[in-house]
Amino acid sequence: MCNPEFTDGVREQVRKLINHTDELRLKYSDVAERHRVGNLGDEAIENLNQVIHLLESDSAAFERLLEKA
Repeated sequence: MCNPEFTDGVREQVRKLINHTDELRLKYSDVAERHRVGNLGDEAIENLNQVIHLLESDSAAFERLLEKA
């Protein structure tokens, strides 16, 4: 059976996951460049950590959606 709430929830989470994955790639590139030039500070590491946390939140949201399915 088709569950519109589930389908919409999955679509929204996929959209967030794609955005957060893109953001992770950008942050990683920034951290890699800062490391390469010897300018890697706590702020860059914290920014990368925040994006990783977003991806973890996305995974948890998928788990909650699947529990409702």
